[in-house]
Amino acid sequence: SSGINAEYGDKSLRTAINSQYEFIDYKPDQKKTMFNNDLFVDFWNMFCQAVSRCNKSGRPITSAFLRLPDRDSLPLYYQETKNPVSLCKVRSKIIACKYETIMDLTSDISLMCDNAIHFNTKSSVISKDAVNLKDFVNSLAQAYIKEESENTPEVKSPTSK
Repeated sequence: SSGINAEYGDKSLRTAINSQYEFIDYKPDQKKTMFNNDLFVDFWNMFCQAVSRCNKSGRPITSAFLRLPDRDSLPLYYQETKNPVSLCKVRSKIIACKYETIMDLTSDISLMCDNAIHFNTKSSVISKDAVNLKDFVNSLAQAYIKEESENTPEVKSPTSK
């Protein structure tokens, strides 16, 4: 347990986990038809699973990705990162129904992870968390695509007998 707190800095594990769950504690307005869309539900479920991701020891891995770094504190990040992405931005795009496919959503999360891997040293906790999160989200997307393809009825051409 002391390894988790030392690795995690000033925040306690409990605070980190609570911040993750507060981030995904969103109650869609059921009156809006876009929130009744099955695709929205799939995107939201995948996002919640990603934000809730912990490492093998139970430490949340997404806290560093919830929001973009402060521009004044880390100007180099913005000089080196052409397309900064945070989970907050992804969340906003889901709510605004900006994603058309699960791969669009996966692409943004992968870009966020790639940015973190590029900017931080390979051995850093943030880089390792980014690799873990990227692999996890890609596996969720592949499982979703496989399930969708298995549940899609085969369409027969009118000429086949």
